Amino acid sequence: MRLKEVRRRCRKTISRLDIPEPFDLQELCRRIAASRGRPIDLVPTVMPLHGPTGVWIATSGRDYILYEQNTVTLHQEHIIVHELGHLLDDHGGTGLLTSDIARLLLPDLDGQMVSRVLGRTAYSDEQELIAETIATMILEAVNRWKPLSEWEAPASGAGARHRIHLTVEPSTERWPQ
Repeated sequence: MRLKEVRRRCRKTISRLDIPEPFDLQELCRRIAASRGRPIDLVPTVMPLHGPTGVWIATSGRDYILYEQNTVTLHQEHIIVHELGHLLDDHGGTGLLTSDIARLLLPDLDGQMVSRVLGRTAYSDEQELIAETIATMILEAVNRWKPLSEWEAPASGAGARHRIHLTVEPSTERWPQ
C-alpha cells in the first residue's frame, strides 16, 4: 500500500474518533472502549530489553495495552497511541504469544487463555506503518506545544542571540564590538 493510501485510510479511521479537547489519553482510551463495548486497560510494564516497547493484547472480554514504564511520559503516550492504532485498525498478527511470555506480561491472567484468544504478537510491516501513522496523526493533531509566533527575549540574552545570529546568517563580523 502506498503512503498516500495509508494516510487516507488513517485519516478515515481518526475521523471516526471522539478525541477529547483538551487532549487526555486516559479519556481517549475510555471513549474508544465505550464505542467498542469492551474495556481497555493500560498496563505499565518493564518490557524485554530487545523486544517491543508496547503490546496490544485482546482477550475475549477486554483489551490490554502494555507499555514501557521506564521511559518518559511523551514516549509512553506515543507507544499507547501506536497500540491504539493496531486496535482501531483491527490488526491480526503473524506470531504466537507463548504461555511464558503471556505470564511475564500479564501475571494475573491465565497464560493459556491469553495465548488461545490472542495468538499473535507480530504485525506485518504494513500494519506497523498504519499503526505508526495513526499515532503520529493523532499526536500531531492534539499537539499541546504550539510554537508562539512572537516572544520577547530577555535583555540578558543579547550575547547569545548575537552568536546564534552569526551561526544562522554568518557575516564578516564574528564578534560584537
